Amino acid sequence: MLAIAPGHPDRVEPLLARLVDVFARDGADVVIGPNQENSVRPRRHDDPGELPWIVEAEGLPNLLHEFLHYLQAGGLAADHGIDYALIPFDTSRPEQRLLLWQELACCTISCAYISDRPARVQPWFNEQAGILHHFYGYNSPEPFFAHVHELLARHPQEFEAVVASAYHLAQARLGPPLGRLDLGALWKAMQAR
Repeated sequence: MLAIAPGHPDRVEPLLARLVDVFARDGADVVIGPNQENSVRPRRHDDPGELPWIVEAEGLPNLLHEFLHYLQAGGLAADHGIDYALIPFDTSRPEQRLLLWQELACCTISCAYISDRPARVQPWFNEQAGILHHFYGYNSPEPFFAHVHELLARHPQEFEAVVASAYHLAQARLGPPLGRLDLGALWKAMQAR
């Protein structure tokens, strides 16, 4: 079931209907609107629909992002099973560095699935990736960007494996995006703004 705010611009997106179908088959209703939390959570008594889980999103790009996290988690779980009590995440620990790789994969691949709407791609990437420094103990984006560059240089195979897996999982459920996007190009454009 989809509950979407009246007049929402993503209401007629074919990809939205496919995402709603996938989530419904796995036990989640989808709620789309400008004030939603962008999360996966158990149903509350006042939620629309009947399924045991709710996926909330502000729009199609946010829903794609939640969908990619859901695939990486292997199913529906509150907050995708991420322990936010660990913030700031410690990228010297492989399991917490994996969270960064997964997040960057979600940022990049959600953009790939809206790449037929080029005016939305870079702003959407900037919005997602531009807040990540808060989760890793940085007060501003610039030192975090430098840290990510260093991590990518030291652990390129880790990141590439996560991206390849996320693309594979998404294509198995949604079909391929129009094109594969490169994190490096999106990241560079974000830093240049």
